[in-house]
Amino acid sequence: MPFLSSKESSKEILSPPPSSLFSNARTEGFDCGDEIGKAFDEFLEVGDKRALRLIWFGDAELLYTERDEKSKSEFWLNNDVPELQENIAFHDLASFMAFSSESVNDLNKHLKKEGVCIDSRNFRPTLVISGLPPYDEDSWLRVKAGDAEFICYKPCTRCVLTTVNPDSGEKSPKMEPIKMLRN
Repeated sequence: MPFLSSKESSKEILSPPPSSLFSNARTEGFDCGDEIGKAFDEFLEVGDKRALRLIWFGDAELLYTERDEKSKSEFWLNNDVPELQENIAFHDLASFMAFSSESVNDLNKHLKKEGVCIDSRNFRPTLVISGLPPYDEDSWLRVKAGDAEFICYKPCTRCVLTTVNPDSGEKSPKMEPIKMLRN
């Protein structure tokens, strides 16, 4: 899986060790360099376990990806489906994830019976929004923050990573909150 070495010298191709990425789909990216890689190594205290790299997927016209996502009607409940097709690179599915603090608060009311408490970090959102009804984000078609407008093409899929405590890294033996969300 080749990566372009830098935005300025996009003709130079590097061949780092292949990594497993989303069903082994091939994706190219710009390597942001040794300095930022070493900064991540130090901050995350990886030591000699492995060298981290920051890879940037910028201009889709310059870079190649085999990952392509199209909006589907089954993603939505009682909503018109925004027609969207997007080349995606290194993120799970979407380039952002919006979540409401009211959803977390409501979920915690139900989880209290199980002796479990979570926060928004369990869902790894990019945007946390407050002041709306719980789970309202599941029907949003657009999110606007200042001059930036984000198009939503799929509600958040609640995956098993929601069960991992963001402070300890330990998985919930009760499989919460995903067990509660699936009911």
